[in-house]
Amino acid sequence: MYTSLRLRTLSSRLRKARNAELLKQVIEKDAKRDVENTELKSRIGELEASLAILEQGVTEVNGQPQNDKEVIAELIYRSQT
Repeated sequence: MYTSLRLRTLSSRLRKARNAELLKQVIEKDAKRDVENTELKSRIGELEASLAILEQGVTEVNGQPQNDKEVIAELIYRSQT
C-alpha cells in the first residue's frame, strides 16, 4: 500500500512531467510562429516594394510603359498571389 508521502511524491513527479510536456509544446508553437512571422515580414517587404513602384504612377508591362489603372490593378493582383 502506498503511503501518503509516496503518493505526494508520485503526484509531484506526474505534475513535473506534465509541465515539461506543456513547456515543450509552447516552445514548439513559438518556433513555428517565429517562422511564420519571418515569412510574413518578407512578404510585406515584397509588397511594399511593389507598392512603391505602383505609386510612381507608371509601370512597365512587356517592356512598354503603362499608366493604366487596369494594368496597375492586375499587377497588384499578381503580386498578392
